[in-house]
Amino acid sequence: MGYSTTRNAVIGDLVRIFDDLYAQDERGERTLRLLNPYDNADMAQIKDKREIKRKFLKRVLFEFAKVRYPQKGIAFNFKNENDPDLQEFINRHRQDYFNIPLTRASKSTRNVKMSVKEKWKDTARLAVKIIKHPKAAFEELYNDVANPDERNYYEDAGIGSLQVRNKFWKGDDLDERDNYIAQQGVNYFETNLESLLIDYIEKDIQTKGY
Repeated sequence: MGYSTTRNAVIGDLVRIFDDLYAQDERGERTLRLLNPYDNADMAQIKDKREIKRKFLKRVLFEFAKVRYPQKGIAFNFKNENDPDLQEFINRHRQDYFNIPLTRASKSTRNVKMSVKEKWKDTARLAVKIIKHPKAAFEELYNDVANPDERNYYEDAGIGSLQVRNKFWKGDDLDERDNYIAQQGVNYFETNLESLLIDYIEKDIQTKGY
């Protein structure tokens, strides 16, 4: 078993571990919002290792919030995820506190989400494309690892200067978020919370560097 196969298997296990931390819609399909770890009714939906996952959710949501709200100009000066004053803040920001940041899923995550039939179909489609349209196929493969949606990007800030635009902005802007999800579909987005949190913090640091 090669390195990539092993790595994909590990990442696949992580993606599945996080599956039951997501809220579902009225049709029973996963959304891109996490369960509320402060709500026992929400946590009752988790059948395995509930209290461990409650602590994990509290921490992850708190770390997302430490980045999200200052970016919006909203003060977030709480000691930790168990700060007694935090609940009032959450109640005022329920609309977005439990949202995960939005970014395109990694190749490994996308593979986990695809059925075997879908994987074979995608592989066959790309093989035909390589034969008939090699240039277009190369561009698709390149974009899979260098898609502008995967990184911060520069935009004209006026007077000949540039500023870095954080790639996560669409997910944190409520007006853009629903449109973005409707356009791409839920499975387009990263749901591995470990990878997502690291990337979210990293891109925030990069943005502040400019």
